[in-house]
Amino acid sequence: MGQIYPAVLTSMTPAGSGWRARLECGVDAIVPRPYGSNGPILGDAVIIRLLGINQATGAVVGTLVQGKTISSIR
Repeated sequence: MGQIYPAVLTSMTPAGSGWRARLECGVDAIVPRPYGSNGPILGDAVIIRLLGINQATGAVVGTLVQGKTISSIR
């Protein structure tokens, strides 16, 4: 874990506190949604750092690499 992957934000989590992000390799990950209006929006291509797997739900969990979108690093 700790690896960095390109991803696209595909939907919000049911509680609205996070994003479902589809990694380039086809795996979905859950990432927390940053507070404030400067965060990414649905459909943005972002960079995700994988943190682990939630043992209770089996969900892949990661975090957004702040301030990085795919277009900002290419």
